[in-house]
Amino acid sequence: MSSITIFSENTEKSFVDQPTDGSALAPLNGSGFVSHRSSSWLFRCGNWLAYGVAGCWNWLIGGLTVLVILSILAGIPIFNFLTLGYLLEVSRRVALGKTVSCGPVTAGFYRAAALGNSIFSWWVWLIPIRYLALFSAEAELIAPQGSTAVRTQFLFYLATALVIAHLVAAAVCGGKLRHYFWPFIAPFSLALWMARRMVKWPLIGQPIRWCSDWICFGLTDDIANAPPLKDWLLPWIFWSKIQQPDFVSEIIGRPWRFLTALRLAYYFRLGAVGFLGTAAWLFLPTLLMAVATLAPEHPLSGLAGLLGFLLAVPIFSGLPLMQVHFAVRQDVRAFIEIWQIVRLFRRAPVWYLGSWTVSVALCIPLFLLKIEAIPTDLIWLLSLVFLILLWPGKICLGWAYRQSMAAPQPRRWWLTLPMGILVSTVSAAYVLLLMLTRYTSWNGAFSLFENPVFLLPTPFWLL
Repeated sequence: MSSITIFSENTEKSFVDQPTDGSALAPLNGSGFVSHRSSSWLFRCGNWLAYGVAGCWNWLIGGLTVLVILSILAGIPIFNFLTLGYLLEVSRRVALGKTVSCGPVTAGFYRAAALGNSIFSWWVWLIPIRYLALFSAEAELIAPQGSTAVRTQFLFYLATALVIAHLVAAAVCGGKLRHYFWPFIAPFSLALWMARRMVKWPLIGQPIRWCSDWICFGLTDDIANAPPLKDWLLPWIFWSKIQQPDFVSEIIGRPWRFLTALRLAYYFRLGAVGFLGTAAWLFLPTLLMAVATLAPEHPLSGLAGLLGFLLAVPIFSGLPLMQVHFAVRQDVRAFIEIWQIVRLFRRAPVWYLGSWTVSVALCIPLFLLKIEAIPTDLIWLLSLVFLILLWPGKICLGWAYRQSMAAPQPRRWWLTLPMGILVSTVSAAYVLLLMLTRYTSWNGAFSLFENPVFLLPTPFWLL
């Protein structure tokens, strides 16, 4: 491998981040009711419903967790390269995807769902503790050392100890959502467990079989294979965990394995090198446009602005595809392979025009949000909007690159030429919009260097 290649680790991993330890909402033994393939339609419907709810919940909570984390990182210097690297990785996975699925788009959602489920569970279980603390404080204020205040305070301490013990035990057992909320599924699982025991009794087992099979064929077999207590009862699972000889090393090593699975170093390098390569192309035209703004009285300011505009239009036209090309190749030389970008455009000019138009259209609200600076501790909230609006553009650009690679040959000149003119027109409109924002943005002319479409997806990083 060439020495210019920036990644030494194996980056060709699975494009779909499947949960490594089961879905956070995955029911017991892969099923909410039985540990084998269901025979009755009742249990099959229950399993399908459980899997559907689990998949939707993990997708939503994982996506929300990823967006919030990336938004917070986007407002922190140096760490904001992780956010840019993630967006480039999304384009890369879409470009290299072999199936038309949302898996490449939702990179890391399942791993983030584990963290999001834990945060959500702790927040829910601490709600009654907060209310009890409020009631205890009010009772102490009304009647200090009174019987009501003492009982309320005792109840608060007892509930706090039980909830904290429950949350710690759930985290030790795996931290899945079913571990945190097992008391709510316990009645159903306990009823199935009791039915399973009753089916095996000689006197009442046969009548239960007749009745259950009459209600739903195969229901008896599903009841007989209901999960035992040790598969869903959290105290039993916790007791089994702490009896294992490698219990301490397992608990200590779990956070490190989770951080390793996130591949933070890979995303950081991808974002940092992608930022430097992109900034090298944008520096000269952006500098010329900024000089024309900072020194409008100079006789050469108009010429500098015009030259910057003429340089920016072709650069802005090819740079989006160049960024995806870099993310796919994982090589710095991708930023100088101009003819390769031209060949990629000729293979899918319509797709590239559509993707670039979508990216430019979605960036218009971003400049409106930069009119006035907001407090530093709220930048992550504005960065969240930036990410939501930039994400579809990165997906579309990755899809355009994928179509370029799949095309057998370049399109005819009578198609590529007008598409190229239209792409240049869209780029010219974006350059004009960028030049106008220097009069409305909080940072003035320096906002030209804060190009969220190509650089860091954050409202203000030159504060």
